[in-house]
Amino acid sequence: MDYHLFRLINDLSGHYRLLDMVMLWSSEYVTILLAFALFGFFIVGLKKRIYMKTALFTGAALIISMGIGYVIKGLFYRPRPFVEHDVNLLIIHNTASSFPSNHTLAAFAIGLGIFFFHKKVGSLLLLGAALIGLSRVYLGHHYPLDVFAGFSIALLVVFLLKKGMNKLEKGDRRHVAKRVS
Repeated sequence: MDYHLFRLINDLSGHYRLLDMVMLWSSEYVTILLAFALFGFFIVGLKKRIYMKTALFTGAALIISMGIGYVIKGLFYRPRPFVEHDVNLLIIHNTASSFPSNHTLAAFAIGLGIFFFHKKVGSLLLLGAALIGLSRVYLGHHYPLDVFAGFSIALLVVFLLKKGMNKLEKGDRRHVAKRVS
């Protein structure tokens, strides 16, 4: 199933110049735009606390997610599609483990982290993250399962961080309420 879906997406590569350009651009630059969005939240956060909270939360989610991704890559080597198969490869890539997709993992960690605090901006960033994931398969660098794993790791980390943060905040409110009484 994974390889079949890979073929459906990657077989489009190299046949439609505009689509090729969009996918190349997405893979190379949308991740940078997401990083700039995170940086923007940090800068605005110097004046507005909620933006700093968003930036710090998202930064933590990004670091933890990437750490988990690197550990998994070190434990489980999965050859990239272009190593094992004849694929449409638009740009050269290293042959490091394909699983999970670091581009996708980082993009979704940022998109999901911001989404939990700012739905409109987060929704746009999540669309960008999805485009990055699709582009990684389109370019022949990852299988769909690699992309799904990147998304899943980011989702799990953001969910657990949010849950932990909510518990801490609830505990802080109780502690303040007891002091006031």
